[in-house]
Amino acid sequence: MKPILKINIILILFVLVISAGIAASYLHNNSTGAVIIGSPGFGGDISQPVTFDPLKSVTDLQVIGATKDSVSLTFSLPCNMDTEATGSRGCESKAITDFQIKYSAAGPITANTNVNNLIIGATYCLPGVFCLIADEGQPFTRTVSGLQPGHTYWFTVIYTHSTRGDSPLSNSPSATTTAACLPSGAEICDGVDNDCDNSVDEQISELCPLQQGVCAGAQRSCSVGQLTSCNYGSAELRYEPNKETLCGDTFDNDCDGKTDVDDQDCIGNVICSPQTEVCDNQDNDCDGIIDEDFNIISDKDNCGVCGNVCNYPNVALHVCEVGQCGFQSCQTGFYKPGFRSRYRRRYRTISCTRIWRRFCW
Repeated sequence: MKPILKINIILILFVLVISAGIAASYLHNNSTGAVIIGSPGFGGDISQPVTFDPLKSVTDLQVIGATKDSVSLTFSLPCNMDTEATGSRGCESKAITDFQIKYSAAGPITANTNVNNLIIGATYCLPGVFCLIADEGQPFTRTVSGLQPGHTYWFTVIYTHSTRGDSPLSNSPSATTTAACLPSGAEICDGVDNDCDNSVDEQISELCPLQQGVCAGAQRSCSVGQLTSCNYGSAELRYEPNKETLCGDTFDNDCDGKTDVDDQDCIGNVICSPQTEVCDNQDNDCDGIIDEDFNIISDKDNCGVCGNVCNYPNVALHVCEVGQCGFQSCQTGFYKPGFRSRYRRRYRTISCTRIWRRFCW
């Protein structure tokens, strides 16, 4: 073999050995921090060291929700710093390959806790592949399912670095799953999931007591286990509780079924168009007095109340006495009880001075 060829082969082998040594030094890092020889891949002089800070733990693990059999968590992966040969510092370009959520019902999780389950997170980078971590600090959300109702669980997160192993344990928050639901009937407004559909007091409303005038259609809904107050009227249709004062807007503002001139609250407050007074519980002639021309105590056409006409069958003369209908005489051929006829066994009329309150027969 020619001397020049031998020298070239020796130089090539020397370069390969040195490169392998540099790579081995670079890969020999751990979670407690390391110092390695710089390499052109990091932009530094191979004679200068590159240092890595210890792997950081997740510190912001939080519970964001719980059901009877699951707990939802959020957390973010930390930025692990390095110092390059140039003296600059930044997040490592090594891969975090995945993360793990551990949980236990025995209390806060430590290194010695016997966790009863292990949840593997979605792969962040392919194992063994160097990739840039572009979103350190971006939150992840994961849900742990298959838990028991009414139990308290503690959680922690670790992540795996492609060359430096597992991170320390994160903080260890706890959460209690909701109790098992036993249906008790239809949903009512009480702050409880009565029908066990994982919704509380859903779609509950009822009509308000007042439903006339501007109050028509008013409803109240359920909020925090209590029915809300009735919100009557609107900006255009103003509700006036107890007494109407808007006596010219043609609306029943106090929701009593009477509008403006028909409402006693408005007498004297509106322009009234006088009409002949009739017995109808209204002030027809606009004098401020209702049904003043009628005596419901003795009027047989309005006996006791307006419109109650005394009209017994077979009666010739009706009367109204103290608001009660009666009669004084029967039509020809009919009799009223109380006196016996001389010719038949029925009672017949022989006097018209007494008021009878039974039918003629």
